[in-house]
Amino acid sequence: IRACTARTPRTTAATRRTQPRSPRTAAARHPGARDLADRSAVLALAGRGSEVAAACARAVVRLPVAAASSDDLLAAARTLRLVDDAPNALRALDRAVAEAAVRGDRAGLGRALAARYRALRESGDRDGALADIRVAALASAGQRLGLEVRTALATALCDDGEPAAAEALLRAARPDELAAAPAEHHLWLLGLAGARALRSDVDGALELLLESGRRQDEAGVGNPVFAPWWYAATLLLARQGRHREAAAYAERGQELAEGWPTATARGLVLAARGVVASGTRAVELLAEAGRVLAASPCRVEYARTEYLLGKALTCTGDRKAARQHLRQAAMLSACSGWCSIGELARELLEESGGRLRKPRADVLTQREREVAELVAGGASNRDVAGTLFVSPRTVELHLTNVYRKLAVDSRAELADALRASAGSAAAGAPKRTHGLAG
Repeated sequence: IRACTARTPRTTAATRRTQPRSPRTAAARHPGARDLADRSAVLALAGRGSEVAAACARAVVRLPVAAASSDDLLAAARTLRLVDDAPNALRALDRAVAEAAVRGDRAGLGRALAARYRALRESGDRDGALADIRVAALASAGQRLGLEVRTALATALCDDGEPAAAEALLRAARPDELAAAPAEHHLWLLGLAGARALRSDVDGALELLLESGRRQDEAGVGNPVFAPWWYAATLLLARQGRHREAAAYAERGQELAEGWPTATARGLVLAARGVVASGTRAVELLAEAGRVLAASPCRVEYARTEYLLGKALTCTGDRKAARQHLRQAAMLSACSGWCSIGELARELLEESGGRLRKPRADVLTQREREVAELVAGGASNRDVAGTLFVSPRTVELHLTNVYRKLAVDSRAELADALRASAGSAAAGAPKRTHGLAG
């Protein structure tokens, strides 16, 4: 990631290029696509009318190819992510990537890949996410990084343990860029706060999180999971033992979630309340948070909650129950590549006398399962790449991970493993929908 950012120079008069005009005429687009996308986006950011917002977004995804622009599809995808419809969100993002690539729109391609990076990262597909953000950085070669790509790259750098590089990348954003993209500005503030927190600057991180909260309130952004400053503030303060302050932000999150009752929103609220509680009450709240998040597409926060629950159980002396949840957190993290949560969970698991077990099919990420099902159905790697709008190399990478996780060596064994797991999927595996409308 650092290498990609280093190779991306600033735009100059000599390197600036005019994007090619789209070969598709405006008449080819559905006249209501923009209205549907805008309505879904407004409702989603406001944090109300989740069913209407989802219906509008799915209507955009149902439109024929070329009927919706890349920007329309990106707006729909963001709404679908916020309502926990990960499969349709990925379909919208795949189409947005393809649309921008066909038009030769490098800036649009960067935005689409950055958005798909976020969706894949959230679902636990770190390898697929990193592949997208590397391509996004390379697509920006010769021009200034877009704010969306810059923020996504900074997140990747933080995940790799390089918060100083992430902060430098974010600080390079210009005020006019932030003013022109208010929604992305909230994510920029969240990313900068995360980098500060990793550098042990708790007060600096908290200041940025509160600024994000103020800006969201002023802009009428009431969605609890779009840029969850309150959740980050709760976790940050709880780690410092400042539980009374943390509880206030957990309560704020609960207020926001009342208008947006998705599994992710409810799970984050329960987890936030759990980390500020103690004893058996903390265990009860975190256990419920884990059950709720297990039914959401948010694998990263599910793994974190399982770790926090294991830690809470250890504090109450129930080491046997703690091992179960620590093992789940370590397994999810190991299969997804999230080292920070995984290392903490493994250390506490070993201290509790436990060990990791063989991975199961339910730990496949959303994209890995899509690849696995297509391959098991007889599709070639090239066919899969065309269907998912990714490179054949990315398909090979996903398939390698699938084989490793399921301990199989061939496509025939893969099909058998998927059939065997279909009727015995672990409780809490993320819901999936088939078809564009779910």
